[in-house]
Amino acid sequence: MDIFQSDATIILLIRFGAVVLFVPKFLIPGLLVFVAGCFCAQLYMHAQLSVKREMSNMKAPVLAHFGAAISGLGTNGIGVLNK
Repeated sequence: MDIFQSDATIILLIRFGAVVLFVPKFLIPGLLVFVAGCFCAQLYMHAQLSVKREMSNMKAPVLAHFGAAISGLGTNGIGVLNK
């Protein structure tokens, strides 16, 4: 979590506390929204991790092939120049 996110979280908690201070019946709905938000965040993070892993696995063979091709061109070019 970077600084901006933690600052935003603190500001939202202060605002929520101020609302509950003046209208206490918003405590239960606010807590329900908080729990639903935490659940959605965990679900999103789990799905994002799986998608990033699959994207990385898809890119890996292409990058390995590209790296091998570039290293082959480099060694062949040096061998030709030395002859």
